[in-house]
Amino acid sequence: MAMAWYHSLTDSILAAGAKLPICVIHGAKDKHLDVHKVEKFAKEKFGRVEFHVLNQAGHMPFYECPEKTNQLILGFMRRIGA
Repeated sequence: MAMAWYHSLTDSILAAGAKLPICVIHGAKDKHLDVHKVEKFAKEKFGRVEFHVLNQAGHMPFYECPEKTNQLILGFMRRIGA
């Protein structure tokens, strides 16, 4: 149930035929979404996904580890040419 919104979003992206570069940043201490399930889901739905786990973060890595999250996002954007 917790991932229902995510399924809806990913189904919409897939239905549109979008092949977007995707970066997922997940907190290892997330008590709402299991890191292994999220990684498996993302890779099954989208194929090639850059997946990062922040050991110090929970459900909100952007808030709990903003510097590391920003580094990962900026690095990803550089790699995809954004």
